[in-house]
Amino acid sequence: MDGKIESDVNNVQRKTTLNWLNAYNAPHWMQFFASAGNGYATTNDKLGAAEWTNLQTGGTKSNVFGTSWLLDLMNAATTAMTAETGAEALRFDGAGDLGMTLNLGISPQYISANNQNKVNGKDVILGLLKPAANSTVPAGITGAGVSAFTQNQWNYNNAVVLSGLLVGTNQYSANKPDSNDIGLNDQKNALRDLLTFFTATRK
Repeated sequence: MDGKIESDVNNVQRKTTLNWLNAYNAPHWMQFFASAGNGYATTNDKLGAAEWTNLQTGGTKSNVFGTSWLLDLMNAATTAMTAETGAEALRFDGAGDLGMTLNLGISPQYISANNQNKVNGKDVILGLLKPAANSTVPAGITGAGVSAFTQNQWNYNNAVVLSGLLVGTNQYSANKPDSNDIGLNDQKNALRDLLTFFTATRK
């Protein structure tokens, strides 16, 4: 299918295309946040009164339209939020030109604007490598998480445990583990917000 609504002798391709466009589960164009004055509301009760904050409130930031598929993802992420998720609302910052790309903002209550704009020169670069055979399982990973870790499989609880390593990531943050000399730098909770989306897309 090439996206055109063809009209051949038997209208076969045209019927196929129209059936696809009219399918019950085809994406629909939607407005995610209601109009409010000269701009758009900051919340949508259908997404949860406190779970989402809209950053596209008007003027040059008016990208509040997108596909129903994307709204479904946002709702699924709300449902996937757990006690380990950060306390701040998820931040909607647009859906792209086609309404299929979720631009997720990072709360300044996790990571300050200064730290979002540039990497602090005193930050320590951390990384996770594929565990070697018979390597020690990190503390906190238990039960089914142990085999998932050793077999390199996804496990939400493991992800939460490993995200806990993102504390004190700056050379001078011993006394303030979630900040550095230019502001808040709570990478742990910022990552846990992203985990809600990854979890929501897993079967």
